Amino acid sequence: MKICYLLIAHKNPEQVLRLMTRLTSTDSYFFIHIDQRVPDAAFRNVFKGFNNVYFFENDLRCNGIWGGFGIVQATVNLIYYALSKVSDSFLVLLSGQDYPLQSQGQIQQFFNKTSFQAFIFGKPMPTTFWQNGGLERIKKYRFYLSNTRYDFVLIPSIWNKSFYRKKVLKDLYAILLRGNKKDLLKIFKTRKHPANIKAYGGSQWWAMSSNLAQRILDFIDNRPSFLNYHQDTLLADEIFFQTLIHHIAKTDNTLKIAPSLTYTNWERKNVPLPVTFSAEDFMELKNASETHLFARKFDIEKDTIILDKIDTELLL
Repeated sequence: MKICYLLIAHKNPEQVLRLMTRLTSTDSYFFIHIDQRVPDAAFRNVFKGFNNVYFFENDLRCNGIWGGFGIVQATVNLIYYALSKVSDSFLVLLSGQDYPLQSQGQIQQFFNKTSFQAFIFGKPMPTTFWQNGGLERIKKYRFYLSNTRYDFVLIPSIWNKSFYRKKVLKDLYAILLRGNKKDLLKIFKTRKHPANIKAYGGSQWWAMSSNLAQRILDFIDNRPSFLNYHQDTLLADEIFFQTLIHHIAKTDNTLKIAPSLTYTNWERKNVPLPVTFSAEDFMELKNASETHLFARKFDIEKDTIILDKIDTELLL
């Protein structure tokens, strides 16, 4: 089974190279999207000589601002790119700060044997693990005030009674001062999730068969309104593919879905989440390797020892 790794990165070219080196084989291919806001020359330089690595040109790179639709668009573009180059494969979405918990051979063997077509975590919305069930993400319009993380506001349509609150007036004033005023025209339209499609939410990171990936692209091509709708969704990367995969599964009882293969820790207290793993977390990751193929996230600017321990004790 061929494996197409779809990589979304924005920092640390050497770390991305290390990740790819651990996953390289004659049956692995890498399709890389570097955030539009970051020069990609350093990434291209470290991968000179690789014949299984494909980069997007500048005009196809997206703005990966936190919570925005750029991440989803970049992922869709990566799927198109991968399917144009490689057939009959598994597609695995990774960030540049992921790392394998099992060896390349074990990963290959896993996909060779699996009977599942998708590995993704998603639950019907409203869901208990998001504030207010996560419904504000899809019922309100997201407006950015800057490119800074968390610097955004959510505004309902003027046809929604929740529009007529003091907080909304304050948020509108903030947009007029700092945001894109032209985008405010959106609020004069009712924001309604596409009909007959149940929204699902969950983890961004997934793996799926190329056959399922093609069905997703076909759906997007046939119903562009679904993609257009989610351009205003907050953190659409945690909703878009989760919703589409479960929607397809409702009409195809042969489609088998399993949990995500990427381990993350969202539970630890008093630290930025998800946890950025360090050497002291090795046993946690070793335990996770029994049920997961990958983990995130890591940062070589903070700790490289954890990657060394994974190399010598897990990736044998």
